[in-house]
Amino acid sequence: KKKFQNKTTFSLSNSFHMSKPKLLLTNDDGISAPGIISLIEKLNKEDKYDIRVSSPAEEQSAKGHSVTINRLLTAKRYHLSEPNHDVIAWSIDGTPADCVKVVLNSNLFGDWRPDLVVSGINKGSNSGMNIHYSGTVGASREALMCGYPSVALSLAFVYNAISLEFDTAALKSCEIIDSIINSLEENRDYLSKHIINVNFPNTTEDKIKGWKLTKQGGSFFKDYYFEDNVNVIDTDENGSPSTITFKLKGKMMFDENETIEHDTFAVDKNWISVTPLSLYYESHDTLEFFDSLNFLSNDDDDDDQNNNDN
Repeated sequence: KKKFQNKTTFSLSNSFHMSKPKLLLTNDDGISAPGIISLIEKLNKEDKYDIRVSSPAEEQSAKGHSVTINRLLTAKRYHLSEPNHDVIAWSIDGTPADCVKVVLNSNLFGDWRPDLVVSGINKGSNSGMNIHYSGTVGASREALMCGYPSVALSLAFVYNAISLEFDTAALKSCEIIDSIINSLEENRDYLSKHIINVNFPNTTEDKIKGWKLTKQGGSFFKDYYFEDNVNVIDTDENGSPSTITFKLKGKMMFDENETIEHDTFAVDKNWISVTPLSLYYESHDTLEFFDSLNFLSNDDDDDDQNNNDN
């Protein structure tokens, strides 16, 4: 079964043979955000899936993979408006990872469990180094850790964009969801260890060049903080502020070494970027390098291995 047209262009399968696969939808922009609403509407209209939603009650951008451990989580039934009123949805007063974790480790949906966890569509790209901050990707990673395959979906845009093409992104999202569901049985071992991270260009369907299999690039936000002391309340004996508030600002910076093979660069050129992200962070090349330095060697290693074998 052909999955990749070549080394860089992602080719979707047109076949679809499973009836009513189960999808859990979540995001980090909040349950009422336009990205997830557009996706729910498109998926629900196609009527191929048993859809459930567990999403943050409020925006949780840049929460990464954080989870709530020191307080109770509250889940509230959320009633989606027409034409999605028949989709069962819960809002959670926690992080994106919480929203996934609570469904997969409780009876919130009874014994219902998803075939695929879908995180997004995020407002803003999740590519390059910024993946590490992403609540969208964090939710997908939590799904993998709980034993469920997952796809993360994001719409890239610039902050002065006139419009956000969520409808186009939702339409293309349905295509890749179909493809992943169709290949689950054959590729479950791989899909259970890798997030499929998808970034859409913010453009109309006719201007999208196609699907591009990409590597994670090195693009990042160049961050800076500025003092935001509009109303100074606390001052010391000299009249200087004793409390200072800061606001984070940043600008996307491209890695000069990036090519069309990298996620951020490809999206900037109007390709849909598809980047497999491993659940495991170790680098085998780096392990070999550190092993060659011999400063971590231990003569007892062989004894431990022998004892373990016995």
